[in-house]
Amino acid sequence: MTISPEALSYLTAGIQAEIAAYVFYRIGAEKISDQDVKTTMLHFAGEERKHFLTLEHQYDLHVRSEKWVTYRDVMNRDELPIIDEAMGDKHVQRIALVKAAKSKSEILEIALQLEKEAYELYSAAAKVASEPEVRKTFEYLTQFEMGHIKNVEGMLAAK
Repeated sequence: MTISPEALSYLTAGIQAEIAAYVFYRIGAEKISDQDVKTTMLHFAGEERKHFLTLEHQYDLHVRSEKWVTYRDVMNRDELPIIDEAMGDKHVQRIALVKAAKSKSEILEIALQLEKEAYELYSAAAKVASEPEVRKTFEYLTQFEMGHIKNVEGMLAAK
Protein backbone atom coordinates (compact mmCIF):
# COMPACT_ATOMS: atom_id res chain seq x y z
CA MET A 1 0.00 0.00 0.00
CA THR A 2 1.38 3.43 -0.90
CA ILE A 3 1.12 6.50 1.26
CA SER A 4 1.31 10.14 0.27
CA PRO A 5 4.51 12.01 1.14
CA GLU A 6 2.44 14.47 3.21
CA ALA A 7 0.87 11.71 5.31
CA LEU A 8 4.25 10.05 5.79
CA SER A 9 5.71 13.37 6.90
CA TYR A 10 2.90 13.84 9.41
CA LEU A 11 3.33 10.30 10.72
CA THR A 12 7.03 10.97 11.27
CA ALA A 13 6.35 14.31 12.98
CA GLY A 14 3.66 12.69 15.14
CA ILE A 15 5.93 9.84 16.17
CA GLN A 16 8.65 12.28 17.19
CA ALA A 17 6.14 14.45 19.07
CA GLU A 18 4.67 11.50 20.97
CA ILE A 19 8.08 10.20 22.04
CA ALA A 20 9.06 13.68 23.24
CA ALA A 21 5.69 14.14 25.01
CA TYR A 22 6.14 10.82 26.79
CA VAL A 23 9.55 11.93 28.07
CA PHE A 24 8.19 15.38 28.95
CA TYR A 25 5.35 13.99 31.07
CA ARG A 26 7.57 11.47 32.84
CA ILE A 27 10.13 14.14 33.74
CA GLY A 28 7.43 16.64 34.64
CA ALA A 29 5.72 14.14 36.94
CA GLU A 30 9.00 13.61 38.80
CA LYS A 31 9.25 17.35 39.47
CA ILE A 32 5.69 17.91 40.74
CA SER A 33 4.72 17.28 44.34
CA ASP A 34 0.95 17.74 43.81
CA GLN A 35 -0.17 14.10 43.76
CA ASP A 36 -3.25 14.71 41.57
CA VAL A 37 -1.23 16.54 38.91
CA LYS A 38 1.56 13.95 39.14
CA THR A 39 -0.97 11.15 38.60
CA THR A 40 -2.49 12.96 35.61
CA MET A 41 0.92 13.56 34.06
CA LEU A 42 1.87 9.89 34.43
CA HIS A 43 -1.48 8.98 32.87
CA PHE A 44 -0.74 11.35 29.97
CA ALA A 45 2.71 9.73 29.59
CA GLY A 46 0.99 6.36 29.20
CA GLU A 47 -1.38 7.78 26.61
CA GLU A 48 1.51 9.34 24.68
CA ARG A 49 3.18 5.93 24.65
CA LYS A 50 0.01 4.40 23.16
CA HIS A 51 -0.19 7.22 20.59
CA PHE A 52 3.42 6.52 19.58
CA LEU A 53 2.62 2.83 19.11
CA THR A 54 -0.48 3.68 17.04
CA LEU A 55 1.46 6.02 14.74
CA GLU A 56 4.43 3.70 14.51
CA HIS A 57 2.07 0.87 13.51
CA GLN A 58 0.58 3.04 10.72
CA TYR A 59 4.08 3.97 9.59
CA ASP A 60 5.14 0.33 9.52
CA LEU A 61 1.99 -0.75 7.64
CA HIS A 62 2.71 1.71 4.86
CA VAL A 63 6.49 1.78 4.74
CA ARG A 64 7.60 -1.57 6.18
CA SER A 65 10.51 0.08 7.91
CA GLU A 66 12.59 -0.61 10.99
CA LYS A 67 13.11 3.14 11.46
CA TRP A 68 11.30 3.37 14.82
CA VAL A 69 12.12 -0.07 16.26
CA THR A 70 14.73 1.26 18.69
CA TYR A 71 12.21 3.70 20.11
CA ARG A 72 9.50 1.03 20.23
CA ASP A 73 11.79 -1.18 22.29
CA VAL A 74 12.48 1.61 24.78
CA MET A 75 8.85 2.75 24.88
CA ASN A 76 7.87 -0.76 25.96
CA ARG A 77 10.24 -0.59 28.95
CA ASP A 78 10.32 1.77 31.90
CA GLU A 79 13.44 3.67 30.82
CA LEU A 80 13.18 6.96 28.94
CA PRO A 81 14.23 7.27 25.30
CA ILE A 82 16.90 9.84 24.55
CA ILE A 83 15.64 13.04 22.96
CA ASP A 84 18.49 14.41 20.88
CA GLU A 85 18.94 16.57 17.78
CA ALA A 86 17.78 13.66 15.61
CA MET A 87 14.34 14.17 17.18
CA GLY A 88 14.36 17.88 16.38
CA ASP A 89 15.41 21.04 18.16
CA LYS A 90 11.88 21.84 19.33
CA HIS A 91 11.68 18.58 21.28
CA VAL A 92 15.19 18.93 22.72
CA GLN A 93 14.37 22.46 23.88
CA ARG A 94 11.07 21.40 25.46
CA ILE A 95 12.77 18.65 27.46
CA ALA A 96 15.38 21.19 28.62
CA LEU A 97 12.56 23.55 29.67
CA VAL A 98 10.80 20.93 31.77
CA LYS A 99 14.08 19.94 33.41
CA ALA A 100 14.72 23.60 34.30
CA ALA A 101 11.13 24.36 35.38
CA LYS A 102 10.80 25.61 38.94
CA SER A 103 7.04 25.33 39.48
CA LYS A 104 3.98 23.26 38.72
CA SER A 105 2.52 26.21 36.78
CA GLU A 106 5.61 26.44 34.59
CA ILE A 107 5.43 22.73 33.78
CA LEU A 108 1.71 22.94 33.04
CA GLU A 109 2.19 25.95 30.73
CA ILE A 110 4.74 23.95 28.75
CA ALA A 111 2.36 20.98 28.71
CA LEU A 112 -0.43 23.19 27.36
CA GLN A 113 1.83 24.40 24.55
CA LEU A 114 2.84 20.80 23.80
CA GLU A 115 -0.79 19.65 23.62
CA LYS A 116 -1.88 22.57 21.45
CA GLU A 117 0.94 21.85 19.00
CA ALA A 118 -0.05 18.17 18.89
CA TYR A 119 -3.68 19.13 18.26
CA GLU A 120 -2.64 21.43 15.39
CA LEU A 121 -0.34 18.78 13.93
CA TYR A 122 -2.98 16.04 13.90
CA SER A 123 -5.75 18.37 12.76
CA ALA A 124 -3.66 19.47 9.77
CA ALA A 125 -2.63 15.86 9.08
CA ALA A 126 -6.25 14.66 9.07
CA LYS A 127 -7.09 17.24 6.41
CA VAL A 128 -4.40 16.07 3.98
CA ALA A 129 -4.30 12.31 4.58
CA SER A 130 -5.92 10.59 1.63
CA GLU A 131 -5.55 7.10 3.10
CA PRO A 132 -8.71 6.34 5.15
CA GLU A 133 -6.98 4.46 7.99
CA VAL A 134 -4.27 7.10 8.33
CA ARG A 135 -6.87 9.88 8.32
CA LYS A 136 -8.91 8.04 10.99
CA THR A 137 -5.78 7.73 13.13
CA PHE A 138 -5.11 11.46 12.87
CA GLU A 139 -8.77 12.32 13.59
CA TYR A 140 -8.71 10.08 16.66
CA LEU A 141 -5.52 11.73 17.92
CA THR A 142 -6.95 15.21 17.25
CA GLN A 143 -9.86 14.44 19.59
CA PHE A 144 -7.52 12.95 22.17
CA GLU A 145 -5.27 16.02 22.16
CA MET A 146 -8.28 18.31 22.63
CA GLY A 147 -9.11 16.32 25.77
CA HIS A 148 -5.55 16.81 27.00
CA ILE A 149 -5.78 20.56 26.32
CA LYS A 150 -8.96 20.84 28.39
CA ASN A 151 -7.47 18.75 31.16
CA VAL A 152 -4.27 20.85 31.36
CA GLU A 153 -6.30 24.08 31.22
CA GLY A 154 -8.35 22.76 34.14
CA MET A 155 -5.20 22.00 36.15
CA LEU A 156 -3.88 25.49 35.41
CA ALA A 157 -7.15 27.09 36.50
CA ALA A 158 -7.12 25.08 39.74
CA LYS A 159 -3.66 26.23 40.77
